[in-house]
Order: sequence, then structure tokens, then C-alpha cells
Amino acid sequence: MQNNLLVGNGLDIQLGGFDYLNKWIIARMLAKAKMGKYDSLFNGIISGDEIVELFCNMPSIARDVQNKKYDTVPDKSSDKKIAELLKSAIMDFRNTYSDDITSIEQLGMEDIILMFQIYLLDNNELLPYYKAAKQGYCQMLLDAIYCEGKIQTLSIPKAAKCYFLNFDNIFSLNYDNSLEKSLNRKVLHLHGDYKTIYHSENHKNALGYFRHKNKTANKYLSTLKQCNCNGILDFSGDMKYSFATTCTQDFKWFENVKKEINSGKLNIDDLMRTLQPDQREMLTIGIEKDLYWGDNYYFDVFENMTGKLTIIGLAPNNDSHIFKCINKSNVENVIFYRFGNESEADFKSKLKITKPVEIRDVKQLWVDLHISQPDVKKITLSSQQYELVNAFCPQSKISFDDLLKQINSIPTTTRRIIFEMMKYEISKEKYHVTPATKEEQFKQFISFGKTLEVSSLSPQALCVLYLNYLSK
Repeated sequence: MQNNLLVGNGLDIQLGGFDYLNKWIIARMLAKAKMGKYDSLFNGIISGDEIVELFCNMPSIARDVQNKKYDTVPDKSSDKKIAELLKSAIMDFRNTYSDDITSIEQLGMEDIILMFQIYLLDNNELLPYYKAAKQGYCQMLLDAIYCEGKIQTLSIPKAAKCYFLNFDNIFSLNYDNSLEKSLNRKVLHLHGDYKTIYHSENHKNALGYFRHKNKTANKYLSTLKQCNCNGILDFSGDMKYSFATTCTQDFKWFENVKKEINSGKLNIDDLMRTLQPDQREMLTIGIEKDLYWGDNYYFDVFENMTGKLTIIGLAPNNDSHIFKCINKSNVENVIFYRFGNESEADFKSKLKITKPVEIRDVKQLWVDLHISQPDVKKITLSSQQYELVNAFCPQSKISFDDLLKQINSIPTTTRRIIFEMMKYEISKEKYHVTPATKEEQFKQFISFGKTLEVSSLSPQALCVLYLNYLSK
């Protein structure tokens, strides 16, 4: 009997801390966009400031989706399949979000991509650049999740290694390669990983080799190389699944073609006659240099599981395609480690798994495996500092405890990136006008608060964070 494991983002959050929560991933993305760090991904289609503005307006877009304003927008897509999936995703969105949406924090990652896709299709000026803009947007998210490379350095304690090595197959929905590094064994990434270069840019892939040879491959800044990975991000689980399985079919087809040509079972000339000129050249290169074609995302292995499946770190309302694959498999029973405070009955009602499911509390698992979240260095605040920053914002005063709680809610890496954004903006502003008073300068922190609206940080908290890092 197979013993299978599927891990999601909850494992990374437990190993690495709150830097890997959606809220702080987006906060880092907005801070870096504001600094122009992602301009090269869009080639002038959309600026960092426009990205920030779009995100500030995203709750409004989401409410309009709820109110059926965008129901005809999917028809603008030239791809009928995508149009149908968009319509289905909009219906699912309305069923999932019945309450009023006031903050982007309320939205899941797929739904945020859905809002962005609707915005692009509804904007006639951006419509010609739709595919490039969407690709750039997903690459921004991949960079923000990457967390300056910290996600690739997560490690697990010895007690957890023994537990994970017990499984015959380890499947992951995460992009990082930390688990395989810690275990020194293969992990099957269903949505791709940071280590694997995207097939169209990869020298080990026939298409990538062909594009490099013809100097048509995309060029990435050294700071954004992780955006060139084979990670899959999209507005729909069905879109992810369709892309992944098509890539795997291509990958397996070509591996079989090479074997049959080498064994003499297949005549290469017969095959060449069925292909376009560019494909013929790629096929020749792939055979001669023993390259890959497509990419392997392992959904075929996942769908053919038997025995038992344990799930850790996965939210029940995300990745519906994963549950479809589990239902399709020959798995006999599922153990689902849940997080959150809702009752077991409420949690189980959200699961779309038709196999027998046992619900367990993930908190006890973390204790058993000795996996605890890393400590965050606390920032202290004097009464003088508190009174000073509150004096600059009398219209929105905040209590001492709330201010301290806000400051120390910001995870370690996200703190530094937010500070870098504020430092960049303030230094840029001084070339235009130097604030005459401290009150005028404090207006900058009010502006930063609007940029990072997703983080729900007060201007006072941002000011204290800025001064704390500046003193270092």
C-alpha cells in the first residue's frame, strides 16, 4: 500500500514564518513595484505606480464582479476555452464571496489573479498586451513568494525528517526546493519549482535551446532570475491542470520518441513530415543533444496514487483541481491536517473530497515534529516616540499597544523591503521639494500607508519602522 504526502503553503508558513502569508507576499510585491523593481517584466506596458493603484482599487473591482458588472468581459478573450473558464471562475467567485469585500486580504491568490485578468480584458488600451501583462503579473508574484531567496533556505528538524522520509511519494504545491534539500530525496512539484527553468528559456529543453540559438529567449535581470522558473500561477485550478498535463504529455511523448528512434522502431523522416519547419529543427536538436520537450509536472503520478494520502498545509477552498485528482485516484483514505479555529464539521463541509477523510489538528503535528515558527525580533517603542508620531497624525490616533502590535506584526524580510521602499521614495522626493516641517514629512507615511493598504499598517507604524531601520 502506497503512503503518499501532499504539502501546501502552510508548511512553509510554519517553517519560515508569516513572510509567506498572502498578506505579506502582496505587501512585498507592492513595495518592490513602487520602487520600479518589476518594470523590466512589463517592458513599459504598466508601471509600478499603476500596479499599486490597481491593487488599491482591487476591492472595488471585486465588488463589481459580485454585482455582475463584468459578466460579459470574458467574451473579449480571443481564446474560447479561457473565456469559458473565466465565466465559470466569476460564478465560483460570487458563490465563495457573499460578504462585502473591503480589503484585498479577503481574496485568495487565484482570485487576485482573476481580478487582474478581468481588469486587463476590460481595459481596451491594455488588451493588445494582455498576455504579456498577465505573464509579468504572475512573475511578480513568483518573486514576492521567493522572499529574496529565503524560501529556498527553509530547513526541517531531525524529528520531521524521519516523518517525511516515511512516505513513498511526496507531492508539493509549493515552488521552493527546501524540502528535497532537507530530505535529500525527490519531491514531485505539481505546480513547478524555482530550481527548474521555464521550458521556453531552458537550455536543457529543445524549445529553450532553439530560442537561445536564435537569440529570441527572454532576458531577465540577475535579481529576477527566479521569475524565469516553471512555476504555474493562474486564476483557475483547471487552467493550471490543463497547462501542467499538456506539458507532461509533451515531455513523455518526446522521451518515447527518442527511445523508439534509437531502437529503430520509428522512422525519423516519417515523423518530420508531420511537423512545421521550426518544430523539425527543434526535434533534430532535441534528438542530437538528448534534450527534453515540455516539462514534467507529475499529475499523472498523482492521479494514479493508491493507498493512503496525508495532506498538510492546504486550505480547503483552494486548488479545486487537486481535489478532483484525488477523487480520480485509487486512494483508499485521506488524512487532512487542518488549521484554523472552525469546527471539524464546518471544515469538512468545505472539502470536495469523495474519499473517506479523517480530520486532524495540524497544531499537534507541529509539536510532534518539533516544527515551530521562527522568532521575530521585536521592535521596542518609547513613550516619547509614541507621543511624537501620534502628534503628527492627530486625526487618526492609535493606542500604544496597538501601535506596537502593528509594528511587530510585520515579518522580518517584509520589514526590510518596506523600509527600502520608504527610503527610496523619500530620497526621490527630496530632489523636488524638501518638506518644510515634520508634519509635511509625515504625509509621506500616510502615502506609504495607501501603497501598502493590504498590510493594514497605520502611518505611525510605518514611521516608527522607518526611524528604527534608519538608526541602524
